[in-house]
Amino acid sequence: MANNYPYLFNKEGEMVMWGRSICYRFGTVAPPALTDYLHDPRINYGWMRYISSSTLLQFLTHPEFLSEGVPTLGFYGAFEPAVQGYSCRGSVYWSGKAFLALLLPEDNPFWQATENRGAWEKELQPGKVYNHFQPGSEILITDYPNSGASEIRAWCHVPWITSWEKFRASENYNRLAYNSEFPWMADGENGEVAMNYAIRNAEDQWEVLRLYTFKRFEEGIYYRDATLETNPEITFKLADIPLPDGILRVDKVSVPEATDIRLGHYSLPETGKELKQEIRNSDYGDAYILSNEHYSQAMISLTGWNSMEFCYTEGLHPVSDRSGVINASDRTGSEKIYITLQLWKKGNKKFTKKELTPVHSFEISDDGSNVTIELNDGSIKKIIF
Repeated sequence: MANNYPYLFNKEGEMVMWGRSICYRFGTVAPPALTDYLHDPRINYGWMRYISSSTLLQFLTHPEFLSEGVPTLGFYGAFEPAVQGYSCRGSVYWSGKAFLALLLPEDNPFWQATENRGAWEKELQPGKVYNHFQPGSEILITDYPNSGASEIRAWCHVPWITSWEKFRASENYNRLAYNSEFPWMADGENGEVAMNYAIRNAEDQWEVLRLYTFKRFEEGIYYRDATLETNPEITFKLADIPLPDGILRVDKVSVPEATDIRLGHYSLPETGKELKQEIRNSDYGDAYILSNEHYSQAMISLTGWNSMEFCYTEGLHPVSDRSGVINASDRTGSEKIYITLQLWKKGNKKFTKKELTPVHSFEISDDGSNVTIELNDGSIKKIIF
């Protein structure tokens, strides 16, 4: 645990919004405080304490964390989409597990060590991306030194329609990835979707993917298969390639008849000034760019998508009432490969041309069974479906 769990937290020691019972929040830092029980001299206790302190402050200093002196049911403030069916007003106090550290004696290494950023100080170097795959849980942890972000990829395979555990099929679990810098946005009724696919089903409703099967992780590529719950003939073969400044997606979609599909980037909250949108020309075509005062995001179709758009939503984001997301859309009735760049840049500086063009070239085999991509750093990625 000491060799993988800390990588789930970003450079600032903050946690990712992901998984069960978001309202428990900083209860996630109970394990780092107890790592002395592993009796492992390699453990960086200063990093463990930095994570514990930082995650506490992530929430305790947030102005919306309390309502009438009680922690809200949400992530930062109250957020109905994240509340699960079994949650109650007292559920938030499970976060108190973080204070188990106070039971440790004063001379425990957790208290004696000097806080530090651990792997982020020397091991994780700018200009690179780092993956930590966990074979037991089949979870991929990715760290991005350029932005200080941490990211989680997992799988979930719980039906929404037939399972009583509907919360396990919700946005808490079914995103393609979860990032510390971009808390997940709930799905919109009009197809607005963030970090997932949405498909117009037979009931003329937008249905997102939630039935995933992990396949393998090899050569820096995370493979999953997915099916649409209401129509198992609609299938996806998904390949995620983390890059230093984002994600390169190579996905094969198979549908038996003409169907509308959408893919979303991460969502951005409007936390101060209005969100800014821009369309810039890149070597691959139009780059759709969305920015707030903290981050810029770009989404580019290398092949497959018919169009892209900026979508603005209200009440679907845990950080602010208004948010925006870039969506790509297409209508297809056959087997098709989509190659998509989902990039981000921290701060207010615009993307450079180099940052928008990490891919040098790509080639899809005649039978569609594999895709070969050459990145601008000279590396080759071969995706085999």
